[in-house]
Formats: sequence, C-alpha cells, structure tokens
Amino acid sequence: MQSGRIGGLLVSGGTALLVVGYILMILSLTVGRLIGDLVTGAAILIIAAGAAVLCVTGPKPFQGRGIRIGLGAIAIGLAGLQASSIVAMTLTYDPLENGPFIILGLGGIFVSAIGFLTAITALLRAGDRSRTVGLLLLAGPVLLFIAGTIAPHATELPLQIVTGGVAVLGALGFVLGGTGLGMLAIRGALVQPVIPS
Repeated sequence: MQSGRIGGLLVSGGTALLVVGYILMILSLTVGRLIGDLVTGAAILIIAAGAAVLCVTGPKPFQGRGIRIGLGAIAIGLAGLQASSIVAMTLTYDPLENGPFIILGLGGIFVSAIGFLTAITALLRAGDRSRTVGLLLLAGPVLLFIAGTIAPHATELPLQIVTGGVAVLGALGFVLGGTGLGMLAIRGALVQPVIPS
C-alpha cells in the first residue's frame, strides 16, 4: 500500500530529522540554536503527518484499532504542541500568560502521551517485530527520564559518565523505535500479524 509506505517514510525521516535538530540545538548557542529549533519543529510536524497517514491508511501491521487510535492521538497531540510553539512565537509577552498557548501545549502533551502509551501497548501485544519496536519506544523515554532524574545529583565524574551513558542509550532506543515504526509500515507488504485492538 503506497500510502502506508509514505507514512512510514515520514515517521522514519521525521525521527532522524528530530535527532539532527536536537544535535544542532545542543552544539550551538546562537544561530545553530535557531536552526535547531526550526529543524526540530519541522521534524515534529513530519512525524505527526506520518502518524496521521498510518492511522488512516496504514498497512497490515497497523490495522488494529488500538494502534490506529494511538497513532491518531500522537498526530493530534504533536500538532497541538507545534501550534502552541507558533502561538508563543507571535507573542510579545510571557507565553505562560496566554490561554491558547497553555491549552494547546498542555493538551498536546496529554493527548500525545495517551497516544504514545496506547500505540506502545498495541505494539507490545502484537509480537514479532512490532513487539521489538514497542520495547524500544518504551525503553527510550524511560532511560531518558532516569538520566534526567540522576543528572542534577551527578557531581562525581563516574556518576556523570553513567548518567551520560544512560541518556545516550535512551536517545538511541527512541531513535531506533521511531525509525523501526516507520520501517514496519514500509515493510507492510510482508506477512506480519495484525496488531490487536
């Protein structure tokens, strides 16, 4: 199914672009930071578009109700987050004093999180390659959360190295999970189990 492959390419490409955007933001403080913000924003919209395509017309691995609901929620949530960023760019005062910014931002986070958990649950229940992708998508954010929790208390060099290693593993898990999700769609013509509802 051509649309499924397009959705898979959007999700995989958007995930890769997201990594490039974050690297640019980390490495540069001025112009690179601005470019990194733009690249990251574009990557989030690309991932949202890919998730929307897979939600509506995904190939065989994405035909279960659970995965479609999860992908649809991810698409809506990410679009809401980007809309809140656009609102913030137009303001001349603190965005936290703006109702639409807060509603779009918090709504986007909430809906994305629900969609993410729903999609991961469906992937884990499916088995085969889908389960591997689900495990990677679950492990990545968990490891990043652990690293973020430990980092403020990592005053000794060995603990800083361990924290950095955990963060790198988390980022790698997220990237492999995101690109793996896209690859499931691209390879959707192969015989794979339908993700259960």
